[in-house]
Amino acid sequence: STATAALVPSLVKKVGLTGLMVLTIVTLAVSVLFGDQAYSISQQHGFDPDLQRKGNKTSEKSTLASSIALFRRVPTLQALLAEAITFQSLATILNVSLIRSLQVNLDELSRSAFLGKFYSLTNGVSALFQFVILPALQVEPAAIYRFLPLLPLALSIALLFANNQLHMLALAFFASKVIDYAIRHVVYNMVYQPL
Repeated sequence: STATAALVPSLVKKVGLTGLMVLTIVTLAVSVLFGDQAYSISQQHGFDPDLQRKGNKTSEKSTLASSIALFRRVPTLQALLAEAITFQSLATILNVSLIRSLQVNLDELSRSAFLGKFYSLTNGVSALFQFVILPALQVEPAAIYRFLPLLPLALSIALLFANNQLHMLALAFFASKVIDYAIRHVVYNMVYQPL
């Protein structure tokens, strides 16, 4: 995804937005084929998620009831839900603000090139944090998780005083996406698995 996003600025100049859409359709079709192949492999080796779901005799009603009971029993899940809602709300506001600012300040081709570079950098930095920087730091995940919302919040407040709002919006949204990709998804799994 990092390499593909990095190609967007040059591709959009060569093939235009319509060509970029066609390339997106092609890559999604290839992704569907690989997904289908992955399910075929899982069926051959007996770990097909559909079979596991069908083998589970619980009804949707009992699943909902057990989920509600789990939320009542484990306050950590309630806190994680509240954090997820607030963090995603902040990220959505930043995303909408960035897109609006890009629409005002850049034409379609420049906007596509900007977003391609943006997501390329976001994916690359996220991978660097997830696989190199954070493992090297050897910090307890709980300590990192407590301070996650502070960086995007500080950058969002800085937006009020920024001279170049577009770059500040991009920086705030970049920070929220890197945190989301590199840390939040990993820590969520670490918290959910023991439960």
